[in-house]
Amino acid sequence: MKFPWFLTIFYYLTNGSYPDGASKVFKQKIRRHAAKFEIRGEHLFEKETGKQVLHDGNVREILLQVHCESHLDAKHLFTSLKSRFSYHKKLYEACKELVRECETCQKRARPNATRRNLASYMETPSRPFFMVGCDAVGPMDETSRGNKYILTGVDYLTRWPVAMAVSDITEQTTIKFYYQCIVVPHGVPNYIHTDRGSNFISYFTKSFLQQLGCRSICTTAFRPQANGLCERLNQTLCRTIAKLARDKNERHEWDRYLNQALLVLRTLVNSSTGYSPSQLLMGYQMITPGLWQAPIRDFVEGEYEEDVAKRVQFVQDELVTIRKIARMRSDEAKAKNAIRYNVRVQEFKRPFQVGDQVLLKETILDNKFSDKW
Repeated sequence: MKFPWFLTIFYYLTNGSYPDGASKVFKQKIRRHAAKFEIRGEHLFEKETGKQVLHDGNVREILLQVHCESHLDAKHLFTSLKSRFSYHKKLYEACKELVRECETCQKRARPNATRRNLASYMETPSRPFFMVGCDAVGPMDETSRGNKYILTGVDYLTRWPVAMAVSDITEQTTIKFYYQCIVVPHGVPNYIHTDRGSNFISYFTKSFLQQLGCRSICTTAFRPQANGLCERLNQTLCRTIAKLARDKNERHEWDRYLNQALLVLRTLVNSSTGYSPSQLLMGYQMITPGLWQAPIRDFVEGEYEEDVAKRVQFVQDELVTIRKIARMRSDEAKAKNAIRYNVRVQEFKRPFQVGDQVLLKETILDNKFSDKW
């Protein structure tokens, strides 16, 4: 909403005043449009959607606040904002401009990868934590807590990510990660998909999984793409942590930002499934601090039983349905991605002009969280 029009609506709803010199026709227009909004505190909200209305004067401040929380890309930033705020049709363009101007995002941008092998894919499981992909990231700079690695995992249906910062990746530490981050909160999966790291394929680790009734599946040697879902999680998780740590100038204390990064990833809408991991696993969208708003109405104790009944009905019926939809969308996206991946494409060369300011690619990185440009 344009700022002058925002002020016009706001002041009319606040004290019933009109702009100086407003004609009768213009006053009628103000009243007609003002009927669609209401004042809550010092903010303007749409009655129909309950979304807070943004204007040209505060939209960049809100965008910057949400973006700097985890340095989302333009698509995910727009998705997070449109569920809570109302703005004119150029909101996505504003998101792209902000991300394009962000120095942290520029220096952590991923270089284009060369595609060499044909792609294939596995079908998406039908229930959560039927198959979990796991991997290890590191070594990295040792933090004050003694952590040098990250053990990661992701559910193949819901895309729910789990991770633990650890000091080593021995078989004992790996089993601890399996138990604390996967088995205890989510139950025993049927399959755990990993690469051929010694901590994953050791006799001790396989014996532990065998006792639980879980089967370990390993990728082909020197073929990390076979566990692509987990590899993509590693990239996104490291990129998010690096941006958060860079903002606070605490790159050597990267483990402080692991949980914050996980919270963000669990609330992002996945482009393949069309739902966020929290929606597919728990049936509701988790809220990050940057998007939190005070409750519109107070809690009424008498409505507790009714809310519980509705929640049970949702879990039994609608949650099963959206998981089926997510599985179908995921398989369709995998098939389309495989087709696109297998088509040979020429490298895109960005046109530069003499005098342009550019970023130089770093060929030697100190660690996983170093700037790439």
